[in-house]
Amino acid sequence: GRANNYLLDGTDMNDGYRNLPAINEAGVFGTPATILPLEAVSELAVISNFPPEYGRNSGAIVNIVTKSGTNEFHGSVLEFLRNDKLDARNFFNTKPNPQNAFRNNQLGFALGGPIVKNKTFFYFNYEGQRERVGVTSLARVPDPAEIAALGGVKNPIIAQILNRNPYPTPNIPVPLFDPSPNLSVATRASNDVNAATVKIDQSFSTQDLLSGRYYYGDSDQSFPLALVGGSKLPGFNTVTPTKVQIASLSYVKVISSTKVNELRFGYNRFKQNFFSEDNDFNPGAIGLNTGVTNPRDFGLPVIRIRQDPNLGSSI
Repeated sequence: GRANNYLLDGTDMNDGYRNLPAINEAGVFGTPATILPLEAVSELAVISNFPPEYGRNSGAIVNIVTKSGTNEFHGSVLEFLRNDKLDARNFFNTKPNPQNAFRNNQLGFALGGPIVKNKTFFYFNYEGQRERVGVTSLARVPDPAEIAALGGVKNPIIAQILNRNPYPTPNIPVPLFDPSPNLSVATRASNDVNAATVKIDQSFSTQDLLSGRYYYGDSDQSFPLALVGGSKLPGFNTVTPTKVQIASLSYVKVISSTKVNELRFGYNRFKQNFFSEDNDFNPGAIGLNTGVTNPRDFGLPVIRIRQDPNLGSSI
């Protein structure tokens, strides 16, 4: 899966870190962080036994060719909708719990045509995605009755953490101190994606063609269970802002009836960050010394709780 060479109009579009396509690269939960607008695709070729002109990787060559404008104006508008009002329940989202949200809108438009007839053409398209979902999970959280049975919260820092991040009230009846899940929870998740391409073609003659293309994609994703197992509970999502920019310029020259030369220039930039949902919270503000001073690394750390044999039944 990571031995392939992904090209957009013959120009490299590989993410240099994972060697996957920078467009459609996964963010949190394996969900594509950016997308290639459907209306931008004119041709897709997968070449397994490729000639030496491609090189770079030992796997297949995947080349996506984008559309160009013509002497006539053409355009399209699209909208794809999914909504929980039209859907059945998730198998794990049982009654009497409310049905989880699932709202997905994929929308876009495209327009292409001449700037100067027979000479200069343009093609522009945009596609966006707006997704709001609820991720169903089972979890085990402290029951208030359990905390009270153990004498209540003794540590003032733990008290402040619980006040800032209160656990949802258990809604699955299990005996106190039973390790079985006592909470069915729907953690909200979201995915906002914007992607656009613009392509300009300049024909100097039947033997000379200059093409320039620019792709821009960005997204903001928020999902649970992303980093080091994460947490199923609301408020602890991983947020992943992603930005992809790919630019290319190509010049095709027909030298003779048997010779064609193509010169290409490409620029590829992939930027992706992973943050905790509470990364604007400084644990030091409640007296929790984590040794972290860089604000980019703020947020509550992973806290593991174990029984102390020297304190009997205390936690």
